[in-house]
Amino acid sequence: TYTSPDRLVRSFMVANLMDDFEPEDGIAQLYAAFRPVIG
Repeated sequence: TYTSPDRLVRSFMVANLMDDFEPEDGIAQLYAAFRPVIG
């Protein structure tokens, strides 16, 4: 599938702006940030 560069850049920006989180919450946090790119 094709993901537009704009969507990918926005997801990286969201991931970089996230507050620190506990390791056990990491997968859920990153999945939420990159969900537009994955799905």
